[in-house]
Amino acid sequence: EYVLLLNPDTEVRPEALERLVGFLEVNSEAGAAGARLLNHDGSLQYSCSPEPSVSREFARLFHLPGIRPDGYYPMDEWDQNRPHQVDVLLGACLMLRRRALEGLPGNFGVDRVLDEDYFVYSEEVDLCFRLRQSGWKLFWVPWAEVVHFGAQSTEQVPVEMFLNLYRGKVLYFRKHLSLIHI
Repeated sequence: EYVLLLNPDTEVRPEALERLVGFLEVNSEAGAAGARLLNHDGSLQYSCSPEPSVSREFARLFHLPGIRPDGYYPMDEWDQNRPHQVDVLLGACLMLRRRALEGLPGNFGVDRVLDEDYFVYSEEVDLCFRLRQSGWKLFWVPWAEVVHFGAQSTEQVPVEMFLNLYRGKVLYFRKHLSLIHI
């Protein structure tokens, strides 16, 4: 009934997966639920973001003032005891409703949830976009905690990963730009 995307560089805290499933069980409009990701020291890791836009990416790339440098929601200011509806959930730990996946535009099948045209980055952004376009809501669920050690393999080849990051963003904008506000 549910599909879990879980990075290998994670440590699932007790009952986190049960809590994600429980949330989806009582929220039928939710197509996906994302865990509260923590850094290895227990601090909050930003794990959800607004819908990407070309102007936000331009500001992030060139570090323009007035734009949150990481492009994420101000999660550290959120009530950590209630879920928040979001546009994009980080794929490090993402619980998906199987029924939501079956009717997605550009459906690749439940056994292949992510678009394989992406490499390393933006594949979950694309998936979240397609879920929202199909009418599903996405939620960040703070009482489901997962430690994400992040960038363990990508730090070994930083230039290649940076290039792949922006290749993924360009692909995303090419696929969906007509539907996204600039």
